[in-house]
Amino acid sequence: MTDNRKILYIGDDDIFFRDLKSFYDRKCSRETVLTKQIVITDNPDLIVELSKTFIKMMPHLCILDFSKIYLDTKLISDLLSHLLILKRHHLFRPVPIFSLFTSLEEFNNIKFIAASGIIVYSHIKGENDDTFFNDSFYIAYEENAKFPKYAIADHLALNHYFHAPSTITGISSDALQIESDIEPKIDEDIEARTNLFPEFKIKKFDVSFKEESSIYYDYLYNAEFRIPFAGPWDEITEDSMQKDTFETWIDFNREQLKSIYSSVLIVSNSLEFLTDFSQYQNLKINFYFISHLHSGLEIIKILKPNLIIFSFDNLHDEDEKFNIPHRLPNSLNTLTQIVTLIRTFPGYIPVIVTFNNPSSSEASQKVYNYNAIISSPAEISMSLVKQLLENFEKNYIEKVEPDQTFKFHLTDNRRIIEVKRNTTITSLTEHEITFLCEFEIPYYTTIKFDQPFDLYVTVVPSTRQIENQGSRKHYMGFIHTVSEIQLQTMRQFVNYLLFKRPKEFLFDIKLIDEELQKQIKAAPRVMTEEPQKIEKVPEIKREASASHKSKL
Repeated sequence: MTDNRKILYIGDDDIFFRDLKSFYDRKCSRETVLTKQIVITDNPDLIVELSKTFIKMMPHLCILDFSKIYLDTKLISDLLSHLLILKRHHLFRPVPIFSLFTSLEEFNNIKFIAASGIIVYSHIKGENDDTFFNDSFYIAYEENAKFPKYAIADHLALNHYFHAPSTITGISSDALQIESDIEPKIDEDIEARTNLFPEFKIKKFDVSFKEESSIYYDYLYNAEFRIPFAGPWDEITEDSMQKDTFETWIDFNREQLKSIYSSVLIVSNSLEFLTDFSQYQNLKINFYFISHLHSGLEIIKILKPNLIIFSFDNLHDEDEKFNIPHRLPNSLNTLTQIVTLIRTFPGYIPVIVTFNNPSSSEASQKVYNYNAIISSPAEISMSLVKQLLENFEKNYIEKVEPDQTFKFHLTDNRRIIEVKRNTTITSLTEHEITFLCEFEIPYYTTIKFDQPFDLYVTVVPSTRQIENQGSRKHYMGFIHTVSEIQLQTMRQFVNYLLFKRPKEFLFDIKLIDEELQKQIKAAPRVMTEEPQKIEKVPEIKREASASHKSKL
């Protein structure tokens, strides 16, 4: 019998894991449920165990508990780097990853995880664990589980804004390369806040480039934000700076930033190879692993890899059997497209190494009229790839200087960039928020409002009926990463909106007068219903994601 629900917990909190299992036993009493725990502390084989478990178990959701390791940035970097590689395989793309903490201070210590694109929802453990269980279940399965009916301030029309946590993936002398889940527009003047250094107060950027793909993190778009430096005769204001100030900062921080020497693109559908490769590290090479290329080959256009390792799929008729939307089979036809694209870039001659290819190197070079192809009939393996990379590093990297684009390390909070977007808020409870936008937001994107505190929200398929208004799209988001103290403030804010009907989405405790306090105390916080039992389902279907742009 197959397991209808498969939940992976990575962490050391046995009590939380017990409660997690108990929730699924109640919720899915008519189904087979597999819950597995991977212990973090004193586990020298953690990364290997994680990879093998992912591949063997094929979990529907993964919960990563940072409670015991939030100060260990090396281990956090290893875990997130590994998960980012796993998520680049199409089989694991739909798996939502959640993060846990025991306090808000722990989360704030490693806030960079919210700008990795890989964590869809964070939770502060405590009295509201059942809320997390319900939310994570809904995000993983998109099934109509009944939520409690919270007190709601609705029929609002409050113009406000939110910020989308995104990441800086590259820094040059005049631009920032960024990745984000909300699509920027070419030539758009976009507002964003950064944390580069105190003197960098520029908030408005020009979008000079964008593609629907990501390079380093688990986002949907990458773009270039040109920095509008002040001219030599311009007056320096609090929102501007001279270019030489920025270049001086780059020079001063060179040792802390990662220099990019060269790039290697590995295209392979092999899960066995993925297990081994995810443990390999080389600080001088910018690796990009993906199971299959997207139809536009954007990654090659952007990355311009010096070495392409391409492993053919083990299919007799790839074109007929392959059915992954917007992705190409690892076949002869795709290799032809790669070579054709390469020829459009003068002077760009990367080495292409193919595995599981019955043709000889000489035959492949002749067919494609491209001398930089090496063919091997062998299955791709880490031992063979490692030999390739060692030769590549010795014969190529040691002879070149790094380019003038620099990267932050994954655990550096300075790589966070928060892109501002305008919105109109239509309702609020302590658990969810609804709002209108003129642009599309993919499901499971994380955004952040600033009232009544830093309010993290994950956009989800709405659990109740909401309608678009003209060109404006109507969205719902689950509120998360809230401490017990903040939850009390949240309830006050909801009731303030409910009883006072203000014209701004703004909260100040001073606005809660004595009369309003009485109304708040008398108002019910939540109306409970009988918990919904989930009937046995033959397979997991995430229909909302299939009909709307989604991260998962």
